[in-house]
Amino acid sequence: MKGAVAFDLEWNSKDQTYDRDLFAFRAFFEYRRIAAAVLVTRSDELEDYFKKLGTYREGGVAKKYAAKYGASTTHMGKLLPRLRLGEVVAVLCWLSA
Repeated sequence: MKGAVAFDLEWNSKDQTYDRDLFAFRAFFEYRRIAAAVLVTRSDELEDYFKKLGTYREGGVAKKYAAKYGASTTHMGKLLPRLRLGEVVAVLCWLSA
């Protein structure tokens, strides 16, 4: 937190962390600890980019970038439905993809 603004970066976590983050933002807001929250995550458009990257080697094993940064991890497509459910009620959310 900086002043009355909370910040969190979710780049490659499991998408359930959004539930935790939104709950925390809401609680901080209701207890007047923050006035706004900023949550940065990756754009859905990056999914196609990761598919085009191909493979990398880890421990001598070829792995796909798309699997490492896949659809099961945090990105806008996982965040927006949670915001539409109204879990952030009075907290201002500014989204930029």
